[in-house]
Amino acid sequence: MADKKTLVSIIFLLTLTLTLFSPLTIAADDNMNIIIGVLGAPKHLTAKRHDSTTMVDLKWEKGENAETTYIVRKTGSYPQNIHDGIVIYNGTGETCIDTSTTVNTHYFYRAWSFAVSFYSQEYSQANIIMGEKVYELPVPVAVSIPPRPSFFERIKIPMYFICFFIAFLLLFILWKREEKKEEEKEKEEKEEKGEKEKEEEGEERDTG
Repeated sequence: MADKKTLVSIIFLLTLTLTLFSPLTIAADDNMNIIIGVLGAPKHLTAKRHDSTTMVDLKWEKGENAETTYIVRKTGSYPQNIHDGIVIYNGTGETCIDTSTTVNTHYFYRAWSFAVSFYSQEYSQANIIMGEKVYELPVPVAVSIPPRPSFFERIKIPMYFICFFIAFLLLFILWKREEKKEEEKEKEEKEEKGEKEKEEEGEERDTG
């Protein structure tokens, strides 16, 4: 009987130890099914300057079986635990921006996974030295020089008006030429008629 009680006690202590001090996670899903799995640490945490500002872009891969990712920041050295520094992020995403940094400072970041009421034993870490603020020079823009305007564009005369004027001028010249021809024809006819009348008068005199 004593051996049975001892065995039950050992099993209970082993279960309690694994639950409290191992990376195993014991949780329940929406259907109240018990889930037991390894609580993996976040992976590939990176810290980079956000554009040309003093802010820091943080990116990582969420740990296996993690509900949230917990990121702590510290200056001078890495945080030793979740309470050793400033909490920058605690959420379900895989990116965040640290907006509370300043220049000429060395920042250290560590990220832990969280599930149920436990944090992962392992972590992911990154650091960055924020130097003076960087100003990016504007990209030069090619300026196109417009072509020189033509004579008609400079004097602001519409092309259709110029075409109309040229057509009118040509018609006027043709009309004048035809009019001159008509005048010359009438003149020739009058001269011929006058000569004919003179010939008739001469004939009448000769017969008289």
